[in-house]
Amino acid sequence: MAIPASWTCVPPGVFDDAKRQVMIALDSHGPHPVQERLASYYDRDGDDAGASFVELAPRDPDDVTACDVHAVGLLGVRVGPAVTRRLLEHSANRSEVLAALREVQMTDLLIAGPGTLEKMETLYLALRGAWSAQGTDDVDPRVGASAVCARKRPELFPLGDVEVGEFLGLRGFASHRIDWMVYRSLIGDQDVIQDLDAADAEARRVGGRRQLRVDLFRLRMLDAALWTYTRTRSVVPIVPGEPRTDLPGHQGDPGRGNRHQGCPAADLLRRRSPRAP
Repeated sequence: MAIPASWTCVPPGVFDDAKRQVMIALDSHGPHPVQERLASYYDRDGDDAGASFVELAPRDPDDVTACDVHAVGLLGVRVGPAVTRRLLEHSANRSEVLAALREVQMTDLLIAGPGTLEKMETLYLALRGAWSAQGTDDVDPRVGASAVCARKRPELFPLGDVEVGEFLGLRGFASHRIDWMVYRSLIGDQDVIQDLDAADAEARRVGGRRQLRVDLFRLRMLDAALWTYTRTRSVVPIVPGEPRTDLPGHQGDPGRGNRHQGCPAADLLRRRSPRAP
């Protein structure tokens, strides 16, 4: 699958390690079965954020609204007063974010080409800048930016949660590029697809009469499965290494590192059809 010329391929073994962890999180047995976690997470009458993050309206695809900020806050991401103003009031930050947002088309991460990935990065960095400028907030700007991106383009952006990144062995890279490439491979892997679809069906079954509002895309379902699993006490993360400053995309710094035209092709073209609500 092609990547931008300035990006570096995922290092050997990283995807395999992440996949092993994903398969653990998708286990339907044990003390924290995935279907039970997802049924709770997407319960409209419950107190988890899943259903609200999916359907809280209005959802203007080309604007960042107070509703989006609230939805992000429901995930536990603190959106302080300064960043709220930067995102919602007329400002250089808001103008930059909206211009970048309108360039990112509604498509699936699995089939995102180099041009789409570059536009995703522009949007992500613009949003991260709104958090970074705040200065006094204790929220990792990468987490805040990823959450807004996931709200606005749910089929393209993983949430980028810190604990999930540690669990998957990605945190040490400190690279959104590595994260996106690994997630793109995960949602195209046949084992992951099979277990995600089974988890979806089982969550609806165990949900019974509860009103579940399950995500329509595999990427979002994977995010939910990982997020809910890392909040259990049975998590054994991959021990992360030191941050890899030699990789392009380190701390969102584009333009450094070796130049590659793309990664070896993989059988990743089977796309997930949106689920019925």
